[in-house]
Amino acid sequence: MTRQDFIKQIEKLYTGDADFDLYNGIDESEEIIIPSVDVKITFGTEDTFNIYRDFCYPTRDCEENFENEYRSALESITTEILRHRFDEKPLVEEECSYGCPFDTTLLGYWGKSFDIGFVESFVTICREAELTDIGNIASTMIMESVSQVAHKFNFRKRNGDDDVLLDKSNRTIIFAKDISRLKFTELNTKKIEPVDFPVSATRYFCGKTKSGQIVVVDIKAILNFFKLCDHFHVDKADFDFFCINGEFLYVKGNLKALILIEKDAEDMIDEEYSLFVRKLDALRRIKPTVSRASLDFSHLSFAEFEKLCYDYLIEKGFRDVHPVGKATVADGGKDIIAYEEYKTLTGTERRKWIWQCKHSKKSLNRKDVSEISDLLAENKATAYGLFCSNSLTPDLINRLELKNDGQIKIIYYGASELTTVLWQYTSLLSKYKLIGGDTE
Repeated sequence: MTRQDFIKQIEKLYTGDADFDLYNGIDESEEIIIPSVDVKITFGTEDTFNIYRDFCYPTRDCEENFENEYRSALESITTEILRHRFDEKPLVEEECSYGCPFDTTLLGYWGKSFDIGFVESFVTICREAELTDIGNIASTMIMESVSQVAHKFNFRKRNGDDDVLLDKSNRTIIFAKDISRLKFTELNTKKIEPVDFPVSATRYFCGKTKSGQIVVVDIKAILNFFKLCDHFHVDKADFDFFCINGEFLYVKGNLKALILIEKDAEDMIDEEYSLFVRKLDALRRIKPTVSRASLDFSHLSFAEFEKLCYDYLIEKGFRDVHPVGKATVADGGKDIIAYEEYKTLTGTERRKWIWQCKHSKKSLNRKDVSEISDLLAENKATAYGLFCSNSLTPDLINRLELKNDGQIKIIYYGASELTTVLWQYTSLLSKYKLIGGDTE
């Protein structure tokens, strides 16, 4: 068989699915490429050929997610299948790539006599190896790499077990295998819940399962794990987070972790929120013009919104603040009576206010507000105030401005006005969890 006849047979086998390339180099040497399995065929003498699988290994600085370990595992599997099928161990050659940040290993056979059946078997074996579960081999290689630097991150082997590493607090376990293959006796891997909205806060890493459980772990534990991942250029954006048995946070990726969940998680979330508000307020004091998040009132019940208004009046210095009326009105229509003390030329005087609280899902219209004059007369008050958790329509604002004629004092707060004034009282932002809206 001539070389050209041999090439035509290969072309007939692999050009049908566009999986073939015949390349003539500058020295007119012929090279056949089957890209889907990285198989290449070159020629030596007139009646022999070389066939090999090309494994490219980028240097660690350029590679993410332990892909080199998976390539190495695939090379190991391919080597074993080739040796078994051909009863001949494949050869390995290192290809030098000057100036390129990767190394190339060529695995195959050199100086073979023309045999189209051998080519077809070689390609089939490479495809078969691609479909083999290489997880266990790759996991072992990953843990070997991790173990070499474990001391830098205060991890150690657990009782001589090469499959896992343990941190010095005994609260974080690092591993690479599928969790079910580790056979942790303390885990029921059937009870795994996804953790939504994972966030690294100040002291804790937090999230929540769909069943409503709040998941909190010490931020130091997960940051130490993340530092280890950074060392190997693992993309943390690819991590998935799960809760197991309500006791462990399961961080799933090529490198995995089990971290004990803290108790009293709800109290810790409250602490995080309070700390966040205080820090945000400190930043605002440093640069008052910084964009601020609008406040979110939607999660408050009617009674909670009314209590917020009550607390705000106390903070503002109003005296004898008393809620009156019913709190079960759909728009949050409870009234608050409060007294304001102010100085005049003749001394200190006292003004009685009647406040209405409207917790509304839509903009407040003039028809949604009681007749102000009647309300003041009924309560023997001379000042009227309005709190609304939503916006005020132009016709309502116009009505309020017309009533504010000097004899009656009127103040009104829609959502935007409430946002402005409440930012001055970080204790209220924290107490009612108000931060979380859009940035202004």
